[in-house]
Amino acid sequence: MKAKILSGIFKLCNQFLKLKNAKRRKILVYTDSRGFNVVSKLGKTPFDSYIRTLAWNFNVEYYICPEKYTTIIDFLECVKNKDIRQYDIVLLHCGVVDFSPRPLSNIEKLLESKRGSAAFEKLRTENRSYYNQPYDVVYSGEKTVTLYSKEYLSNEVIPELKQIKNLVWINSNHFVKGWEGNFTKGRPANIEKLVNEYDSLLMQNLANVIDLKIWGEKEIMENTIDNIHFTKKGFGQVYKLLHGKLEGITGKL
Repeated sequence: MKAKILSGIFKLCNQFLKLKNAKRRKILVYTDSRGFNVVSKLGKTPFDSYIRTLAWNFNVEYYICPEKYTTIIDFLECVKNKDIRQYDIVLLHCGVVDFSPRPLSNIEKLLESKRGSAAFEKLRTENRSYYNQPYDVVYSGEKTVTLYSKEYLSNEVIPELKQIKNLVWINSNHFVKGWEGNFTKGRPANIEKLVNEYDSLLMQNLANVIDLKIWGEKEIMENTIDNIHFTKKGFGQVYKLLHGKLEGITGKL
């Protein structure tokens, strides 16, 4: 409840900022849970996120973790209903949900949560044989698999992403071996390998990438709470990288 109230307040603040910044560059932001500060004393909130800094300086429309499992596929469904030509920058911060290995039962739960979506029905159908050949790495007593195959990423997802003008994608930092931060359940042993392999395919095909893989182990432990979600310092570091990329794309902002 507190998180919803804070998100509502942030939305109201952003409406004011959109008026203030009406003549500035328009940015569409779509993120998974990494757009939230998930360990704020006030509860899960966007106030400490890099999105707050973007909203202060630019004309920002945002979607922060709109789905329980927020994926690149959700993003593509979202922008199909928008005239994205109106935005100077389309910022995407998704992929870790798509590319992380999951127990087979969790894949089914994820797909069930998307019931009724034509895009996810297509995904399920075209990856059925892929799900029948999971990785040998076991997590929570089950073999693991990702949401879709690398072939599906290359043949179906990347071509759609490449059609989006001025798309900027934020990738995933590395996972520090033997360190989980405050995530006590542990993660699948193959998460670093698979997320990196999928990320590499996107990095080879997208023109504008905010590359968090430049962070070393010390920086990852300072900038994240659990190898995935950011600390306050981490949000600041992401914004620095992001602002530099925006300047390179659109000129001095």
